[in-house]
Amino acid sequence: MNNQEIGLILSKVGEKFLQYVLNCNEPILQLRNDENYQFNPIQLHVLNELCRLITESEVTVSQNPNFTIKHFLFKYGNVFNEMRRSCGGNIIHKNDSNSLLNYLLKKGTEYYPSLLIIDEIKWFNSDQTGIQNYPFIFPQDANIVAKLLFEDSDLNRLFSEDQEYVSLQAHVNYKLNNDISVFCWSWQFTSSFILRSFQNCCYRVKYNLTNLLDDIENQYIRLKAIANNEEIEVSYFCGVYGLRLEGIEEYNLSDNIIIRNINEVNNPCIQHTISISSSDVYSKVITGCTLEYRVTTAHFNTNIIVDNQDSKESDKVEDIFNQANHILEDLVNKIAISTVISTRALPAPFKSTFIDQDAPLSMHHPRIIPNNSAGMGVSILDMEALNKIKNWFVKLGSIDLSYISLALRRLLASLYNRIDPIDSILDAFIAWESMFNSPISTTKSVVNSIAEILKRSDTKVSKTVLINLYDFRSSIVHGNPLKHDLLNCKNPLQKIESIKTQVIEIAIAVLEELIQDKVLLYLSPQERVVSLLAPTIVYCENCQTKKYNFSSSQ
Repeated sequence: MNNQEIGLILSKVGEKFLQYVLNCNEPILQLRNDENYQFNPIQLHVLNELCRLITESEVTVSQNPNFTIKHFLFKYGNVFNEMRRSCGGNIIHKNDSNSLLNYLLKKGTEYYPSLLIIDEIKWFNSDQTGIQNYPFIFPQDANIVAKLLFEDSDLNRLFSEDQEYVSLQAHVNYKLNNDISVFCWSWQFTSSFILRSFQNCCYRVKYNLTNLLDDIENQYIRLKAIANNEEIEVSYFCGVYGLRLEGIEEYNLSDNIIIRNINEVNNPCIQHTISISSSDVYSKVITGCTLEYRVTTAHFNTNIIVDNQDSKESDKVEDIFNQANHILEDLVNKIAISTVISTRALPAPFKSTFIDQDAPLSMHHPRIIPNNSAGMGVSILDMEALNKIKNWFVKLGSIDLSYISLALRRLLASLYNRIDPIDSILDAFIAWESMFNSPISTTKSVVNSIAEILKRSDTKVSKTVLINLYDFRSSIVHGNPLKHDLLNCKNPLQKIESIKTQVIEIAIAVLEELIQDKVLLYLSPQERVVSLLAPTIVYCENCQTKKYNFSSSQ
């Protein structure tokens, strides 16, 4: 079997799946096209059997556009495990005395090879990432699960049935203190349970069979804790594009926040997050990380019944995702600001790609975050840079960010989201004004306050430069920036980019100093002006309008 034929199989099922089934730890395809992997006769037989199954699945898929190859192949988990065994590989089993947990562990081993099969990207799920296809559970399996749930002395508290006869309409439901609510029919239970565990393993970049079985056991323990009104740990996950940790695989930003490198392009659940990137220093490295944020919560109320599949369920799911999105967006923004301040990384270092949450039985379809970034660089951070970022992250976590929220939002928008440099410049100026302004003598209030703050930092900018920059801002607002004296040069477009960088760097330097001055930080913008500059109020002789009178030293 040549590389072209093997490559065709790889394109349908993926390398991780083939490595598992063929009991092969090496890359399936060699670097040179004329080098064939030396398969033994048993492995060749397995490859031919896979070709046959893939061909059959393609016929089925062609007749049903809502199906994928993975839909068809999912039921062959035990067959794939037997293929692995025939190739000399071992099959890991984990047993437990609890009947339900033991059943889930058995199914986890059965489904594992099928979970490794790559997903086909089709129009109806192109806005999602990760495991798109639900494994099919036979009705007799659903009856077994319902019976085991009913007989579990803890989980039956979350179970809807209270009579001897257990129907397929029985369901498990709960709500946590952090507003995560879960509803799961008994016939969905096994699928939801295993898929949730596998997705968690992929996010943690540890997804061999042992990891999966360990997570299944952990999910079961946590579900029992929910039923007993005990506290559990729930994780929020986020994809981070454009970031790589150098020299380490994971970094604890705090006790409950972990950043992990995605170290394989074949990770089954991290599409849209990784890329092969190059820079002046690094060549062809995998960039992309996952962020895990752990929180402690508990069952809200044992008597709470989560409404089942009613017309409002989609709204509830949307609310939960919006909440998770808000939590993770704040975290990633805080990390981004910490990175920008500590490393002066321009342009923006990274962006979020997806969000997900790890409550037992919760939905296994993460939400994709639209790409609204104007330009993306690559941030490769070593331990020294990460420690600096952590220091600033801790500082940001110790203050009330509401006092500078507008400045942070506008600075991030200036760095991340603007294509036109003029728009980016305006955002940076709004960041200036949100930190220091006054309805009395606005221009002088902003310029003089920033000049005073910059005296504390290493950013050496004269007041004359600040005045010229702020005057350029006025030209933008009045619609004629190209006529400004600052652009009276051979290359105005290059000069605009230079102005953009300078205005952003000033905003960052001022923000850095403001964050570290707890007294000044918790004042309003006008109060900061007064505290810094101590101006006196004078009145215009003609119109009696109030103005600030600043001392000559300012």
